[in-house]
Order: sequence, then C-alpha cells, then structure tokens
Amino acid sequence: MSSPASVNRAAGADGLGRRTQHGGARGARIRLGAAAAAVLAATAVLTATAPAGASTSSPGAVGSAAAHGSPPVVRLALRAMPAGTVTFGWGSQGRLTVHADVFGLTPGSSHNVDLVRPGRIGTIRFSPLMANSVGQADGTLQSNFTGHLPRGSRLLIRMGIQGGRVARRPIAETKRLSRPGGRPLRLVAVDVSPGGVSYGTPRGRATISYNGQRHTLTVTVNASGVTPGPHAAHIHLGSCMSQGPVTYMLRDLMADRHGKITHAVRVFTNVTTPIPATGWYLNIHQGNSGDILSHGQPTILFRPLLCADISTVSYSSILRSGDVVTGVRGTTNGKVVLTGGLVTGNGVQMDPFLYQGALRSAAGAAVSVRTPSFPGVTSATFYGPDTHSFNPATIPRGQVRAVGSYVSSSSPAGVLNQGMIYLGPVRGSGGSWTSIDVPADGAHTVGHVRACPRARAHCFVMDTIAHSTMGDLVVGNYDLNPRVPGGVISANAFIYNMSRHRWTLLDLGGSLSTQTTLYGIWQDGGSGSPNYTLAGGSAASGHKRAFLMNYNERTSTFGTPKYFRFGNGPTLVTHFEGITAVPGGFNLVALSTAQGPSMAFVPVNARNGSFGTATWYPVNVTASPLCSSGCDLVTGNTVYKNQVMGLYAPDGAALPGTYLATVSGR
Repeated sequence: MSSPASVNRAAGADGLGRRTQHGGARGARIRLGAAAAAVLAATAVLTATAPAGASTSSPGAVGSAAAHGSPPVVRLALRAMPAGTVTFGWGSQGRLTVHADVFGLTPGSSHNVDLVRPGRIGTIRFSPLMANSVGQADGTLQSNFTGHLPRGSRLLIRMGIQGGRVARRPIAETKRLSRPGGRPLRLVAVDVSPGGVSYGTPRGRATISYNGQRHTLTVTVNASGVTPGPHAAHIHLGSCMSQGPVTYMLRDLMADRHGKITHAVRVFTNVTTPIPATGWYLNIHQGNSGDILSHGQPTILFRPLLCADISTVSYSSILRSGDVVTGVRGTTNGKVVLTGGLVTGNGVQMDPFLYQGALRSAAGAAVSVRTPSFPGVTSATFYGPDTHSFNPATIPRGQVRAVGSYVSSSSPAGVLNQGMIYLGPVRGSGGSWTSIDVPADGAHTVGHVRACPRARAHCFVMDTIAHSTMGDLVVGNYDLNPRVPGGVISANAFIYNMSRHRWTLLDLGGSLSTQTTLYGIWQDGGSGSPNYTLAGGSAASGHKRAFLMNYNERTSTFGTPKYFRFGNGPTLVTHFEGITAVPGGFNLVALSTAQGPSMAFVPVNARNGSFGTATWYPVNVTASPLCSSGCDLVTGNTVYKNQVMGLYAPDGAALPGTYLATVSGR
C-alpha cells in the first residue's frame, strides 16, 4: 500500500454514522448494526460519567489553537471520576468474579472492592483493584463467594485498602443489581465525606480562555456534589483516561457547605503558549494542594473528582433542520459532495439527498433529494459518495456515485432494507439506480461462501446496507433472519465489486458473525489501484473495537486487522464510522462508550502500509453552544480533512441537525 499522502489529490472522506431506520432522528428511531448499536446503547448508559475525551499527544505535537483561528474560549463539561464498567462472572470452582474496566483513578492506587448485599447478609470482598501509573485499571477481581447472588446487591469501589474512615469511603458504585451477571454495568462516581455524608455524583462545567495580547490564561469553574472545603485543581498534560504531569496548578477551589463551587476564577499571567488543540485536561481532586502528594507521590486524597479533556474544536451547524449528513467526498476547487437523509412525513421516513458545494457556505443550504426508481419505496438514505475527482474512469465528469439503502413495500417478505447504488448528477434529471442484495446461498460470492449456513433452516438476508464506496468497491453490512441466538442482529460485513458483480463476505476471528461492520473504505494509490484500507468495528478480538485493515481487490486478500480503543486505554466499545486520507496517514471519525464522537489520526508506514498508534481528538458537541440547552442524541458520522460531521438533536427540537466540528492543529 502506498502512502495516503501521495494520493490525497482532493481530500475526501467515506463513511456514515448511525444507520437511520429510514426514519427518524430520535434515539428510538435510529437503525444500527450490532456493533454500532452497542456503541449507542452503551454511550447512552455511560455518558454521565465519561470524560470529555482523551489524547496521547503532547501539545507541541499538534499545534496551537490560536495559530489556527480557533475560538479563544473552550467550554468544558466536567465529568465525575472514576468512570468505567464492571462485569460479574464465575471463575474456578464457581467463585464469583468481577471484571473491572475503569479509568480516572489515582495513579498507582489500590482499592478495596465490596459487593454489599441487601439486609444483614453482609458484604463480599474481592481482591484489590490496582490502578496503573496513568490511573487505569483493567482486570478480573476474585472472591471466595460461591453462593447465590441476591438481587438488590450493589458493588462499591472504596478510596483505598488501608484501615480508617478515609480509605473506607466509596468513590464509585453500581446501581442495585436486578439481574446480576453477564452484562457490563456502569459505575457511578460518588463523593462521600469521612463522616459518611453523601454529596451525590459530582458534576460541573468550566471555561478556559487565552488572551494572546495580554498573555493570560483564565480558568472558570462551577461544580456541585463535592465535599465542602478546598480542592486542588490542575491543568495536566495527557487526558482524563491517561493522566500525566501538571502544566498549570490552580489555587485551591473552595466548595461551600452545600458542596458547591461557584464561579471560581483563576488567572495565569505570562502565558506565551496558547491552548493546544488537544493534550491538556483539567482535573479537580478530592484533597487540597497540601495533602494530595507525599514525597512527590500521589496520596489517597489525590483521587480525581471531576475531569475534562481540553480540546479546541470549533462547532457550527450546516444544511437545514432535518438534514442528516452521513458521508462526504471531495471534488474540485475545495468543494465537497455530501450524502445523507432528509427526515420526512411523520419523522419515521427519510429521503436520500446530495449536496455539492463548499463546507464553509453549507450553513442553511438546500439539498437535492434524489428519488429512487425502485417500485414501492417508502424510505431511503444515502450513506457514502464518490466523485469524478477520485475515480474518473467510472464516474463521468459532473456526476457522483452514492450508495445507501431503501425500504420498499415490494421487497420480499421479511426483508427490511435493500442496498442501492446511484450514479448520476447531483441535481436535475437522469441518473441510474441499482439494487443490490447479499446472496444467502453463496452465489456470486468469493469462495462460494454462504451468508446463510446450510444448517440454519429458513435463513435469509433481511438487510443489505451499503455504507461506503470508492474505486470498484462498495462496503457495508448485512443481517440475517432468524437473528443469531442471544444477539440483536447478526452484524456481518460485505465487500461488493461493482465491475465483477461479486461479493466478498468478511470473516474475522473465524466467523462471519463477530459483530463486524464495515463503514469506511479508502483506495490507496489512486484510481485504478487494487489496494484499499477498510475501516469499521468488530468483536472478533474479544472486545468491541475499531479496526483498520488492508485489502487487495485483485487477489481478494486481507492484511492483519489493527484494533483500536478510544484514548488507547480501557474502553468498552469503539467503532470507526468514516475515513479520509491526510498527509502521513488517515483521519477517522469514531464513536465510543468513553467519549461519543471523536476524531483519530492514525499514521501509516509508507514502506509497508502498517498502521501506527492513534492520536485522539474528542469532539464534545454536547458541551458546545449547539447543545446549550442539552442534546438527547449526538453521533459522529463522517470526516473530511480535519472536519467531523454528525447528527445532533437538541432537547425540544422537532428535528435533528448536522454539526460541523473543526479540529484545530490536525
């Protein structure tokens, strides 16, 4: 595979975010593949305690906000720490275990973990939870308990392991268990005084502003749910997920007797370096500046209470209400083609649309709805485009190719979504439409691989959803009926070769059904090259992670997948939604249970095409002015250069919109 930098003639992107159920934009109407559905469901569960994002880069590596025209004020939603999940299981000899996937702990700390049972039954003690040097813990804790686990129990993580009231204070807990075992449970951070008074879950907001003329950095904090008294606070290098050294030490923040910090302002002078695009985070600690360290090492009172990653991302709204952008590809003269779905009727149908123009002039712009020529279409959505600039041999000048899916009353019984390919102009008449459906019986598949195993009686493909296209290929997902045991839907991935009319059914981890999705594709080496990079998510590694993988169209061979987790730390689910080539590698838009939308830069080795370590840029739409009154749903759908787009649904709004987030310095 050649370096993406050499083929980035007209920067574009590929991919979609959430697959809408040809309908609507509210959470109940979002239609997803299994991996993506898990992201959304878990994100909804975990958002309350997730950090604002994470990064593994230093400020100098990504440039400054001021140098790239970013807003001088960064607004932060402070999240309670620690955050993560626990999952109950049963180990050797039937002993109860719990797997903890946690971050935001005191670096190098140890914690007692207890399961408190209802009534006077007593507690179950697990082996200690041990945090690493950046405050992460990912491991299975053991107990000696072999009996029945009663409903109403709850797990507590305590501040330490030594005796005394401080060490016994809980710092995180689960809700009371209604059905113990099997599924991850969100941890809820709490702040409890040494005397046992609970102040609930900490929460707050902060702003950070830089004045380049006066060389001042101003931090303003408002918070609640913290124990009364002084609290140390710092701006650190690193992230909430991967803690690092102090850059700026704030004067202690004072919480009143009600546990509130009200409009605490701290100003730093003689600051000559602006806020970086990423690589800083704000941390508010349990103790004060005099007792959180001993001989240079964190004490038990170092415990992070509230945290937010600092990211200089600017936000705006594009197109009109009801227009949901799902894909993008560059054309000429700095313009792009956008694909998506327009919410119509009663909000449960969509019309596929195209837009061509500059992103900077897309605010309030009208889109062009294209009506599929298939019989009985009730709803349809475009997900990914391709343009003449990238594939002149197969896409005539002035036309675009767009892929997606549609719902039709004329579909075979039980079939919900069918794939579609459009080739034609953005506006006006003309254009051709092709319907595609993954074959269930191995016909026209590489290796005659069957989507439906012979042993599965009455099996058929109920969904074919085309996500992205580039070169001769279309990538997407298909679902089977009957659904897989214990699963929501089967979540299988396909590659369709348009010139050969042949299908490749993706096998990861020895199975066609490992909750694997393909959402993005990039043709490496330019038009006519057989080499591609594929992007998506899979549970084939044992965890639901994002992945990148090389693919050769000519030989139908795959490279070894490289898996990624948001922040390069413990994260329950991460999924890539779109991909764009940039100098030195790829920018990708991702969704995860630890963050929601984010952008990742993954470097590529120009000699062998291998993928390096990701640098993550959180896209905190919920903390932006677009969600000043709250948003009940935010997704990350596609990426163009350093600009991420996705759906946002403000509280009380009749229709969702599309945000444009520009990541400075990347």
